[in-house]
Amino acid sequence: MVFIDVKNVNQLMSSGFSIDLNHKKDVFYAFMKNEWVDWRKILTLFSTQFIKITKEKGDKDEPSTPKCIIVDDTMLEKSGNKIEFIGKVFDHCTHTYQLGIKLLTVCFWDGKSLIPADFSIHNEPGKKGNRGLRAKDLKAQFSKKRVVNSPGHQREQELSICKIQMAITMIKRAIKNGLTPTYALADSWFMSENSSDKYKILK
Repeated sequence: MVFIDVKNVNQLMSSGFSIDLNHKKDVFYAFMKNEWVDWRKILTLFSTQFIKITKEKGDKDEPSTPKCIIVDDTMLEKSGNKIEFIGKVFDHCTHTYQLGIKLLTVCFWDGKSLIPADFSIHNEPGKKGNRGLRAKDLKAQFSKKRVVNSPGHQREQELSICKIQMAITMIKRAIKNGLTPTYALADSWFMSENSSDKYKILK
């Protein structure tokens, strides 16, 4: 859908591309909801294969440039209270709380291309632990019980992990998978008073 400039399944099924499909939209939704699809592994295989191909096809005489791992978070604003795990999150751009969820992304810059390497999603419990929503809104939210060993269950567990700690975990995983940076770049808020301890963990 990304390559044909289609934003979602509904647009795909309403477009001219749908005539080439021999199934309905439910097939896509069932696939996207499958807790056993390991999206992290798929993304890792994509990024490592990209690096391998660019090394083989690249100009060997071209001077090397510093390679960087870039960590950043962004807000995914939503409009429905019934979305699973949704809640009020702080938007650093507008300095307001918005209904949505946070996306934490780790990318690799090889000097020419920015390649996504890993990602996690996070909500914010809030002071009362209700994600800034009313009790009836929380009760009406979609919920699903996932098998403990499934990739989907792992994603669910990451929701409440500190984004700084999650960033460290993802950087270590990217390096282990062969993405070797000269620098790691992130916004200043990723540094805390215990940043020296976190550096030891990363090192």
